[in-house]
Amino acid sequence: MQEGLRDYLRNLYHKNKLEEIEDISIEDIPNLIFANRKSPQTIWIKKVRGFESGFLFNVLSSRDHYAIVFGCTIHEIWPAYLKRLANPVKPVLIKSGSVQEVQYIGSQVDLYKLPVVKYNALDASPYITAGVVLARDPETGIRNVSIHRLQVQGKQQLGIRLEPGSHLELIRKKAGELGKRVEVAITIGNHPAEIIAAVSKVHFGFDELEIAGAIRGEPLQLTKCVTIDAEVPAWAEIVLEGYIDPEDDAPEGPFGDFMGYYVPRGENPAIHLTAITHRENPVFQGIRAGSLEDSLLLALSREAAVFKALKEEGIDVAGVNLSPVVLNGVISLRPKDKAEVRRALEIALEQAPWLKYCVAVDPDVDIFNWEDVLWALATRSSPDKAIVFNNTNGFPRDPFNVHRAKLIIDATIPAGAGNAFRRAIPR
Repeated sequence: MQEGLRDYLRNLYHKNKLEEIEDISIEDIPNLIFANRKSPQTIWIKKVRGFESGFLFNVLSSRDHYAIVFGCTIHEIWPAYLKRLANPVKPVLIKSGSVQEVQYIGSQVDLYKLPVVKYNALDASPYITAGVVLARDPETGIRNVSIHRLQVQGKQQLGIRLEPGSHLELIRKKAGELGKRVEVAITIGNHPAEIIAAVSKVHFGFDELEIAGAIRGEPLQLTKCVTIDAEVPAWAEIVLEGYIDPEDDAPEGPFGDFMGYYVPRGENPAIHLTAITHRENPVFQGIRAGSLEDSLLLALSREAAVFKALKEEGIDVAGVNLSPVVLNGVISLRPKDKAEVRRALEIALEQAPWLKYCVAVDPDVDIFNWEDVLWALATRSSPDKAIVFNNTNGFPRDPFNVHRAKLIIDATIPAGAGNAFRRAIPR
């Protein structure tokens, strides 16, 4: 049996990074999640009253969690991740897995039997937020793996938000042109390798499950779905099987997004479910939009892209931090001169177009501590040397034009300063 989510949780427990709650009402879960949205501790509710499933959140809520997954220190995460991207491992098919121990098919399907929560007061309804969506290109048959918010719209229907240009949206359009449905499988309660793979930014036509295999260090084991022509991780906790009819949209939203505001109601595709399978006493997983876990997932690929580009440019980069909002960033450098600092900041903007503010600091500044970054900003930078770029591309959903400019700040030690900026600390 391949390592699954529960094995990862046991590892966290032994490292004192897992908090367990024995029993809770589903009505109390949203406030608990909100109160712990910036906590680095993984929280596992073992029993949700009235449901077969437990509820888990903050699965990847700190850089220490990523270091555990990659087997490295927090400062080695970017090269460790890039190494996995460069060495994909194809999945393998096995006969069966524990994810199909319990099966509900056809009219037996009932999403309300899962502890799906309504995260915010004005969310349209409960949302599945940690579902890994698997679908195949109708022309090439190549699998795509991604995460999207999924609104519960009935016992057997979900609404799915597809960003324009997303790979799953391209697949849906292709299927519509061919007059086909898109069969989809949604896995919930995944090992972190599959979650990280699903948020990785790779070219269209690349099977992200090969990244999961690279992270694991062995081929990911898959098993056939029971009602659709698809394969899913055999040791996941829960699988939803169904299809998207490219011609069938439904109202979806509002939903509280990662910036802390509501995305308004819109027409988005519907997913019609044909089966739910799961392990005995499954673990249901959620990710609160805008939580530290969500921010780190959004940041990983972008940070790695900046790190890689700076290395390729010959710049001595020590680290990159684009969390907790991914619209702000800080890079740690050992620059040759001030011109190289500016070039590094410009590269960061190129590789992470959502960035609005980016600061460069020296390696003696802790880039994961924004108080330390602000200290460097206050004591090592001059406002008249900050550079503003106007009329740029930024975060695409911007009806009020607040993401159309960028600011870069050099907060590295001034050239020729010698020991004048040496930090005063005890031995």
